[in-house]
Amino acid sequence: MDSEVHHPPKSKRFSTARRSTRWPQLLKTFCCLAGISLGLFSVGGIRSSFPWATWDQSHHVSTSENGWEVSWDKYSLLLNGRRVFVWSGEFHTWRLPVPELWQDILQKLKASGVNAISIYTHWGLSNPSRGVLDFDGYRSLKPLLDMSAQVGIWVVLRPGPYINAETTAGGIPHWATTSLKSHLRTNNTEYRDAWIPYIRELSRIVAPYQITEGGPIIAVQIENEYTERAEGGYVGMPEAMEQLKDALRANGINVPFTVNDANLGLKNYVNGSGAGDIYGFDSYPQSFDCANPGIWKPVITEYWDYHQTANPHQPLYIPEFQGGAFDAWGPHAPGYEACKTLTGHEFESVFNLNLWAQNVKMANIYMAYGGTSWGHLPFPGVYTSYDYGAAISENRDINSLKYAELKRQGLFLRSSPDFYKTDVIGNSTHVESSEETHPSVDISNASVFGTLLNNPDTGTSFYVVRQLNSSSIDIVDFRIKISVKGSDPTPHRPQSEYSLQIPLLGAPIELSGRQSKTILANYRFGDLSSHPTAIQRDYNPAFLNTVLHTFDFFSHFLLSGLESSSYLEVESTYSPTELLYSTAGLFFSGRIGYTVFNVLKGVKGVVSVWESDTQVILYADTASTSTLWVPMLGDDDLQSQSEANSDPFRNFWSIGSNSSIIVDGPRLVRSASYSAKRRELRLQGDLDTDRETYLSVIVYPSDLRTVYWNGQRIEVMSSPSTSSSSTALRFNVNPLAKLQKRDNGGNSRDSSLTLPSIPPLEDWEYADSLPEIGQNYDDSEWITADHEKTNSPYKPHYGKKVLYGCDYG
Repeated sequence: MDSEVHHPPKSKRFSTARRSTRWPQLLKTFCCLAGISLGLFSVGGIRSSFPWATWDQSHHVSTSENGWEVSWDKYSLLLNGRRVFVWSGEFHTWRLPVPELWQDILQKLKASGVNAISIYTHWGLSNPSRGVLDFDGYRSLKPLLDMSAQVGIWVVLRPGPYINAETTAGGIPHWATTSLKSHLRTNNTEYRDAWIPYIRELSRIVAPYQITEGGPIIAVQIENEYTERAEGGYVGMPEAMEQLKDALRANGINVPFTVNDANLGLKNYVNGSGAGDIYGFDSYPQSFDCANPGIWKPVITEYWDYHQTANPHQPLYIPEFQGGAFDAWGPHAPGYEACKTLTGHEFESVFNLNLWAQNVKMANIYMAYGGTSWGHLPFPGVYTSYDYGAAISENRDINSLKYAELKRQGLFLRSSPDFYKTDVIGNSTHVESSEETHPSVDISNASVFGTLLNNPDTGTSFYVVRQLNSSSIDIVDFRIKISVKGSDPTPHRPQSEYSLQIPLLGAPIELSGRQSKTILANYRFGDLSSHPTAIQRDYNPAFLNTVLHTFDFFSHFLLSGLESSSYLEVESTYSPTELLYSTAGLFFSGRIGYTVFNVLKGVKGVVSVWESDTQVILYADTASTSTLWVPMLGDDDLQSQSEANSDPFRNFWSIGSNSSIIVDGPRLVRSASYSAKRRELRLQGDLDTDRETYLSVIVYPSDLRTVYWNGQRIEVMSSPSTSSSSTALRFNVNPLAKLQKRDNGGNSRDSSLTLPSIPPLEDWEYADSLPEIGQNYDDSEWITADHEKTNSPYKPHYGKKVLYGCDYG
């Protein structure tokens, strides 16, 4: 119930007229997801978008004439009126100082289901000396923001002026740390005058890229982990925050201001002077002990309770959530591989889903890509590499279990808009409301802990389960009682509400050590235009129970799990075209309208277990999801740049489109676009260079005739595996072995792919890196280090002369 939500004035209400709307199939699901690789995909129309956004809003920061705006309520952020779960990754462009490579990171993040990036800008790099501002080259913001709009990635901008980020002076330029006599990070006029030119110029550059102007920036963070209490006798912290807010607003910034408190429980800038629009707090639950990667600290269970005391009228926001760890400098540093183990795929499964269980709806993974701290960028506690053990490694590699797990989670979130608005109902030890209204989380094994969240509008329920001892490596199993309620479009089947203990058949649900799963009830996907009250039930990619109704609109349901059996119960008004994998399982016939079967333990690859004229259910084991991709399907029929510019959000999931295809086999699928006029599908991506790759386009538009991979036309190598009546067509291609080319007469001919020849590298140019050791070197232009006083709080240990380079400009 949205008792706290207030409708905006009519002049600012949103209109849905400019987009087509397709309502999802309402599904009664109970689905237990191991590693969360559930995806819901539709190809019913490229311009389709999720229409079930809630129009109730309590806060408006900015609105343009086009209705482009950011708003929020106690549940989530709303972008152009549509609910969004902000699932973000931290990326510092100055740690990858080659702008041509930034798009690579953005594409890999979007492919993993991440829908936003958080970026620190570096005052010291952009303002290296007093009066000098440099936003060109690798310091430039425009290329990144243009790429973000092109790829479809939202941006949270974090300009500091102080940023920490394990960089020298926290990003404050060294000329400011020494030439300013005042205490830094206060409202002192001298300090304010130092950062004002940087903030003014940065605001001028980024203001046209805000969502209100058709750009990707949705929020700006003020300062960083900043206390509001006087420290060391220095006052003026809240006033400094107000100065920063005023400067940003005065220079065109109108998106929400966010605050990142340093930790849970501090309540800095929740309200009052210096507060932002949305309060958040950072969390690094495993700390930074990479030397002992197998030793875990327990999950933090106080996020939701603290949020209720701090800012319950806002979304629960974690601006920095641990996505790795920095490796301390020194001879005993364990290295970043150990950090990646500490915060690897098991950590993601348990700790990321713990965020979901506590109703976090805005989270930023720090870092998603760490990169390199070049030159003198690192602060003394770290070294040049800033790999951070992130999902994308320092060399931009994504071949890891950690990236694959992030992708499974991201695609689940992308495909589950009912999860964007939920109330915490209770858990297996505590229930918020009466037993009649909200059932307890009833789990058969006391060593398993579960939390129930419920969407108040749709009735969809999400049970997030883990071991009570989150560090346990034991294998445990359990059954869980869930509440199933809703209506069924089939005649003579009225609304019902009942409790089920699942699994109904087969072995119990299993938690393999450090692992979490999500169990869904009353879940929806697809189109409701024909049957607005259809029902599906499912649980677990490892244990899936599905009651599925078919419709005229084509829908896809993808599930994956660990190496354990998968159980499905399918209810339909139509017979399936094929039960493709019944030979691998135990096939059962139930009551009228139901079909039940198991996909047994050991099934490998991506297989179809159910098909009809309107639906497909696919199964993939966990290992196979590493090469399984679900790219958003772009529109290749835009006639002009002006036509493309008329919809600046066309590349953003749910805001611009919710059409996708499923591609299996390549190392990465970067993008996909379809031309209905030419009936062409164009894919961009990467292949493994050490093996022959068979690319499978599993689901695609039924009128497709031609496929291109990285601009090369590719030959279909096998026929569709289903009957011609099914729109779930599949074929395999081998782009390494078979490329279809045309001769001068227009006839096709096959040829092997040949690599371009690389010319020999000759006439190298070089520069002497140590000219001062030369016998004839002239140092007469050097500045004499003769200062005997410094504003730095760290005075020289020996001698009278100050030898800090920043003291001399």
